Amino acid sequence: MTIIVNDRQLSLPADIHSLKDFTDWKSIPNQGTAIALNGKLVKAENWAATALSEFDNLLVISAAYGG
Repeated sequence: MTIIVNDRQLSLPADIHSLKDFTDWKSIPNQGTAIALNGKLVKAENWAATALSEFDNLLVISAAYGG
């Protein structure tokens, strides 16, 4: 499956079906991370139940710390 992540096309392994699978695969922490799927924010508690489809568009934003 191919999706768009932060304006870049990405081919996913066959075993990636949900947003949770994706974040686990990319080692994206649920704390401090916001993800929008096709323009709609998805809460971290709903990532496991959120299925990904061909050419979905993800915007992934992670909080940065420091000064």
